[in-house]
Amino acid sequence: MPHSPPAAWWRRFLSSARTRRALSSARTRRGWSAGGRPEVLSSAGTWLAGMSASLRDLADALVDLALPRFCVGCRAPGRWLCPACAPALGGPAQRRDPRPRPAGLPPVHTAGSYRGVHRGAVLAHKERGVRSLTRPLGRALAAAVQSVLDEVGAAPGTPVALVAVPTSRAAIASRGDDTVALLAAAAAASLRRQGLPVTVVKALRPTRRRADQAGLSAAARAANLAGAFALSRRGTRRLRRALGAECGGLVVVVDDIVTTGATARAAVAALAARGVTVAGVAAVAAPVRRPSGRTEPGDRPPSGAGKG
Repeated sequence: MPHSPPAAWWRRFLSSARTRRALSSARTRRGWSAGGRPEVLSSAGTWLAGMSASLRDLADALVDLALPRFCVGCRAPGRWLCPACAPALGGPAQRRDPRPRPAGLPPVHTAGSYRGVHRGAVLAHKERGVRSLTRPLGRALAAAVQSVLDEVGAAPGTPVALVAVPTSRAAIASRGDDTVALLAAAAAASLRRQGLPVTVVKALRPTRRRADQAGLSAAARAANLAGAFALSRRGTRRLRRALGAECGGLVVVVDDIVTTGATARAAVAALAARGVTVAGVAAVAAPVRRPSGRTEPGDRPPSGAGKG
């Protein structure tokens, strides 16, 4: 018989800031009264959706406590991101186009190179389910989005729509979340706190299953992703609402990693096919590439970690 967690462990879990936020969220979501009892709703789905999200928050808090915590940057024990490494995750963001740059790919801006703290944070968030890194990674992605806006000279008050690169259903099932969508939402929230009118728009959908990108050359990745995404009619309406009646806003495609640029290029092509112009691509990180186009040692995303 496995032993139950000791009382001290449960005390840490129940008193942690993440658990308190999850419990508070459960009470304040639609479908809960001020006294903590479920209200009678016209749609049971609304209540179930709120409960499901709250349970995910509690599960994330359990994961954070159950896994041994070491800083993703320097491996210092005690937390996933130590105070010394946290500032490095946020930038400075700058333009980092893949080499060779695929035809039709807008400028790519990232918060850093795919190494060190950026690599560790992306992998922990995506592959290990460490959701406490969503906010700091979202701030890093927000810095990359701001870098795109600065390059194109976006006027103050210009509406901005963030379109996340679609994640396959298999990846969502294995990870429990659409991790890129989580980062996009966190980035938008960070930018809105700075006074920018930024909205996440779910516009693209996968059109077919794709082969694993790991180990494929740039040309093979491009062929694998040709026509992989499409802009739905509902997505078109969402973009129009986000950008205003005259569609005078800017669209930025976002992802966690950009390697060869094939995935981002496929997303941009799907938007362009319906007349949507993309101002740029923003990501948390991109591998450092030699003039030959090869990635530096240690910068290659492991199998399944990057979309391309």
